[in-house]
Amino acid sequence: MGHSFTPLPDGSTTLTDTANGQAMHSRVGSWQEANQVYVGPSGLTQRQDPAILWDVGMGTASNALAALEGSTCLLEIWSFENDLNGIRTALGRTDLFPWLNRHSNLVQELLERGVVHLPGGRGRWHLLEGDFRREISRAPGPDFVFWDFYSPGVVPDLWSLEIFQDLAQRLSPESLWISYAAATSVRAALLLSGFHVGRGASTRAKSETTVASLSRNRVTQPLGKEWLGKIERSSRLMPHGYSGTREDLRAQLVRTNHFSVY
Repeated sequence: MGHSFTPLPDGSTTLTDTANGQAMHSRVGSWQEANQVYVGPSGLTQRQDPAILWDVGMGTASNALAALEGSTCLLEIWSFENDLNGIRTALGRTDLFPWLNRHSNLVQELLERGVVHLPGGRGRWHLLEGDFRREISRAPGPDFVFWDFYSPGVVPDLWSLEIFQDLAQRLSPESLWISYAAATSVRAALLLSGFHVGRGASTRAKSETTVASLSRNRVTQPLGKEWLGKIERSSRLMPHGYSGTREDLRAQLVRTNHFSVY
């Protein structure tokens, strides 16, 4: 597996996977996306209580380092990544990735040791290399999940009904899941797995992202029943691993806890 450097319209750089042709970040820019889509909506910039963050799909570490720089609490970061070639490629050109330039020694130590102490006694950062589905049992339950895999079209099994059902068993009612994705199939899989689902932050690249939680109080902009109209309109509707019909899916979604309370 390899990665190439890809310039973005804002002047920043991301990496593109040469095997699947997908860039790690949208045209809004890696650091902007990390702060606008993930850190800002998480509330880490105002939180006082210690937090456990799952950084799922570490990539170039922009999400984890944005959380480190922006958070106001003790932070325990658990980064999951199955291909460290990307971060190693980026570390070879830290002039193109300012967040890595600021924290290159910390990231290098993380890659070498698997766990590091954050500067200023702010907490610890762990790296779990390998398949997320196998590594998930090694991390404590999170307060926040930053879900940043490649798109459902590239790695559908990592956005499947099965994986979200498994994830629901690992999260507390107050855990908050955040992702750049807003696909109908992804939101349907979350809803079928017991999550309340809402609209996340918008960016110049995307009008909507997604947040989800097992607690409806954690979702400030929940999907309304009008969203169910997408079941009739969407061409990429079925969650990966779902075996029912379009009519079955709509009926099951209507019966979920999410739509019974909104």
